[in-house]
Amino acid sequence: MSIALRRRALDVAPTVALLAIGGAQMLADYHQSGYRGARGVNAAFLVATCVPLLIRRAHPALALAGVFVAQGVWIGIFYHGSQQPPFEPFAAGVVACFALGRHADRRALRAGAAVFALVVIATAIVLVVGGSTVGNALPVLVWWLAAIGFGRGLRDRQVLVELLRDRSARLERDREREIAGAALEERARIARELHDVIAHAVSLMVVQASAERRLLEPGQQRTADTLETIETSGREALGELRRLLGVLCASGRERLAPQPGLATLPELIEEARRSGHAIRFEAEGEPVRLPAGLDLTAYRIVQEGLTNARKHAPGAAVDVTLRWRPAELEIEVADDGPGPPPSPNGGGHGLIGMRERTSLYGGVLRTETARGGGFRVQAHLPIEDASRG
Repeated sequence: MSIALRRRALDVAPTVALLAIGGAQMLADYHQSGYRGARGVNAAFLVATCVPLLIRRAHPALALAGVFVAQGVWIGIFYHGSQQPPFEPFAAGVVACFALGRHADRRALRAGAAVFALVVIATAIVLVVGGSTVGNALPVLVWWLAAIGFGRGLRDRQVLVELLRDRSARLERDREREIAGAALEERARIARELHDVIAHAVSLMVVQASAERRLLEPGQQRTADTLETIETSGREALGELRRLLGVLCASGRERLAPQPGLATLPELIEEARRSGHAIRFEAEGEPVRLPAGLDLTAYRIVQEGLTNARKHAPGAAVDVTLRWRPAELEIEVADDGPGPPPSPNGGGHGLIGMRERTSLYGGVLRTETARGGGFRVQAHLPIEDASRG
């Protein structure tokens, strides 16, 4: 059943139920059921009292007024004084009052409250005129007031739930935008660093080709032409790289200098030790020569792991391990500190950067907080076409 059909069924159910109960009582044993007056007139009042409930969701104040007017006339004619009225008018009032609290906005609630106050005044007058005490109507009024309060409480709770749901969705969108922004920022940084690596390598190629061409003998014209082609293509490639860097950074400046790699890892570890960390470095297996970009990625992962330790575990002991395998380099940075605080972003920008760098080379990055304390970063980088060094 769709939501619209379910809602419509709930709107109709109280009216149908009250009409069915009242009709059954009238047909079964009319006078023993407590009804007074003609059967047809009571049936008409029963319908007039219950039908306004059909509009209680869209027009709660109007539905309340319709129910109270119909039941007021009904009770005033047949059940004033000491006569006990039927159950159906009271039940219809409870449903109407609950709908007022549940569905009415502030303006409709004020209108419904005014109707309720008029009903209270009119009830008091009818009771006094009929020779009954006002206290006889007090339980009914308490029930109706409780129904309004209960309905209002449910409405306020629903508003709060929707507010929290909207806030959660907004925070989720903000989180996704922040992660996407951090990933784009890190990719731009990776691209700038790879630009430096490539530009440095191409510069060396151009310089070596130019120098070799000038040392050739006059009879080696074909080789000279080939080297000149290499030199020209290299210079064109450098020009394109400069334009590319102009897109990547607003300043448009490139360093054309070698980026750090695992060869400079001792300096990085020594710097971390000077910041107060007890660092143990270990390399397992036989090292291989890595491509410049992969070498830079391995260095940055270790660097970011040490940075995380410095931020979230100052003074903690840190283990840095490189495990060289035939087709993979495993990097592990583990500390015995408390670990980084829980982040709604699934990790800070540093971890996002490490994931971006690792995935660029088809690797896998794992991070975990140990049960007894400590945080570990573990990266697996595939090694392709690397020669033993």
